[in-house]
Amino acid sequence: LGNTTVFTDQSNGNGSTISAWRWDFGDGATDTTRTPTHIYSSALPYVARLYVFSDKGCASDTVSNPTLVNPLPTADFTYTGQACETKAINFVDASSPNGGTVVKWNWVFGDGGTSVTQNPVHTYATANTYTIALDVETTKGCKSTVTSKQVKANYLPIPDFGMPEVCLSDPFAQFTDSSKIADNSAAF
Repeated sequence: LGNTTVFTDQSNGNGSTISAWRWDFGDGATDTTRTPTHIYSSALPYVARLYVFSDKGCASDTVSNPTLVNPLPTADFTYTGQACETKAINFVDASSPNGGTVVKWNWVFGDGGTSVTQNPVHTYATANTYTIALDVETTKGCKSTVTSKQVKANYLPIPDFGMPEVCLSDPFAQFTDSSKIADNSAAF
């Protein structure tokens, strides 16, 4: 769907020259060129028809050929794992083929990293918001338009604490939490 279909005339004039073509693409559109192109607007089966005229004015029988316009796949994904810098994030393909089977994946992770596996694992070296793009292709040769989503790789917390001076006879020691996160958000 959305691709240009090229029709190729393979008619034989049987000793005469073919001088005119009449194409009917099965969706109401027609053409009179020898090798026309056509873009179908719906993913449906169509019957394309051709008849030709010789230079002597003779018309051929009509030849029909079924043409199936396959739907485009829908690229989609989710992710699991800790969305934190230096931690692996599992990307899970959730694409719908809408016809055929998805057989190719093209991931772009927004940090220069890419993958062609169905369910890749990726690690971001630094905290940031990244735009991940996925493009898929089916066994029918149909390619999706790129789907993109943002993933925020968060800063890792930096654990720290302070310990007071205590004596062996003190009943308790009061430790002080001084953990922090690089973006100054609250540590847990």
